[in-house]
Amino acid sequence: MNKTISLAYHTITWRSDIITALRDISHAGFQGFETFSFPPKPDDTWYGYVDRLARAYSEQPETYLETENYRTPMDLAGLAAKQNLRLSSMYCSGRFIDPNLAEHEIRACLSAARFVKDAGCGHLILGGGLNTDGIYTKIDYDRFFHSLHEIGRQCREIGIMACYHPHSGTMVETGEQVDLFCRETDPDLIALTPDVAHLTRGGADPVATIYKYPDRIRYIHLKDIRNDEFVELGEGTIDLRGVMKAIGEIDYSGWLVVELDATTRTPLESAQISRRFLEDHLSG
Repeated sequence: MNKTISLAYHTITWRSDIITALRDISHAGFQGFETFSFPPKPDDTWYGYVDRLARAYSEQPETYLETENYRTPMDLAGLAAKQNLRLSSMYCSGRFIDPNLAEHEIRACLSAARFVKDAGCGHLILGGGLNTDGIYTKIDYDRFFHSLHEIGRQCREIGIMACYHPHSGTMVETGEQVDLFCRETDPDLIALTPDVAHLTRGGADPVATIYKYPDRIRYIHLKDIRNDEFVELGEGTIDLRGVMKAIGEIDYSGWLVVELDATTRTPLESAQISRRFLEDHLSG
């Protein structure tokens, strides 16, 4: 691997069990981890998770970052240090188009931004932008981009980079929507975080996307997909060799974050499979 690239793994596979997640991620040979500002529950649906987020942002804006295992950035950094890991980012989500929620969502994302900054991290990952019917108007997109720009502007003042993550079931899902995002957002305020599996689900070519937007990409999610299900790296149909070749050729420098939403194996076994795939097939 390029010496300027660091490998991290997302804690989503373990849900809220951060202690086991950090131990397993370290044991699998990763250097860092990404986690949620608001951990999902095992039975959460995507929309149910976003609904719980909206309530938390409105009802407990100063406490939603707390978990059973840590309450402060220093607590989380300490847990990571025990496993020789670094926090690569936190993932925040929201609707970003509801005028009744936007103020709460922006405030919550900025609270997470200050949290990750104090934990020694340089990125905040933003997801979402959605409603329940999946139909979006120009007004919706205007509100969405306004929220992202406001978060990005204040993140820059805090000293971190806000990065948007295209995701299935949101306003930035297809290749055309990725193009719209890149046209309508300020690259100095909002970076692009391509997730190669979500791009594939949306009908976009992840390799072509990486080549098309080299100057927008500041953080990358790696996962594989087979029969519309997310799987360990190398067990799906994504051209991961092409992805890594593109990453190298655009001189990307930063975090590559492996993510797996759920697994039929143990989370550790899945992390080890993906780590071995990176070592055996994608080195250099």
